[in-house]
Amino acid sequence: MAEASRVRGTSEAGSSTGDSELYKELELLEVALTEERLRTRKVEEQLDEAKLLHASEVKALEDMLQQLLDENEELKAKVAAYESRKAEKEGQEEKAIIADPSKMKATTSVGGKAEVEEPEV
Repeated sequence: MAEASRVRGTSEAGSSTGDSELYKELELLEVALTEERLRTRKVEEQLDEAKLLHASEVKALEDMLQQLLDENEELKAKVAAYESRKAEKEGQEEKAIIADPSKMKATTSVGGKAEVEEPEV
């Protein structure tokens, strides 16, 4: 039994030094863990901000695209109306020329000779 208490005493003395080193290391690990949690929180906040900014930019681009699509539809309608009026006007001119050939337009060509525009049939 004396042998056991002697071993235990030696062990306790060595353990005391080892324990203090373990506690110091444990404290360092706790500090490192706290710092890592703070860093992680900052990164998560930055990610959240980036996601919000991204969503805002996507929304702005979608709005711009919709505006352009709406404008494109308006322009298509204007072109269709113009082409319709143009075709109607050309049809009326053809009817007028057929009714009265003297209404044909005379144009000058590059050579200076007069040419007559004939309606397409």
